Amino acid sequence: MSLDRLLVQAAKAGAQELRLVPGRRIVVSTAAGEREVQGAPQTAESIQKLLQAVLTDEARRGLLGGRAEWDVTIPALGAIRAFAETRPEGTMARFSLVVDGGGGAPAPASAPPARPRNPSGPPRSSTSSSTPWCT
Repeated sequence: MSLDRLLVQAAKAGAQELRLVPGRRIVVSTAAGEREVQGAPQTAESIQKLLQAVLTDEARRGLLGGRAEWDVTIPALGAIRAFAETRPEGTMARFSLVVDGGGGAPAPASAPPARPRNPSGPPRSSTSSSTPWCT
């Protein structure tokens, strides 16, 4: 799965942050806490592969010194703040989906107008998970 797609899925799930850590499954942080995305644990190689598509030249230079911070533009989400740090076990990265300290994911760059809710439809359960891709 591409990093763009991971970030869009995380935003849809209400994530405030997505983290890539060697040895752990992909982690999403929401107001309710941390969750790991279903799938295999990330490796240093898998994280590098995901980062290659979004690293700027300046970020690459920063990582040579141990840390980098840059903006990634995701067409469906807009600008996302990225942070990466080189560690002995591999590069760790996190992506902030919160805009200006707000409490949720940014609005899509060209969000369609909200459709009215169907009042005759069944009520949505507040206990059902909106993140089936998380455990």
